Amino acid sequence: LGILVFDKPGACADAQRRKQIGSKCGLTCIEIADNGSIEI
Repeated sequence: LGILVFDKPGACADAQRRKQIGSKCGLTCIEIADNGSIEI
């Protein structure tokens, strides 16, 4: 599986909406928020 890391809030969701990443591609999206939390 591939992992994409975004350091900008909302970048993860934006990429998913553009269908650049997703489960079909076998990728895991990780977004690092300003407070250091991680959203998967």
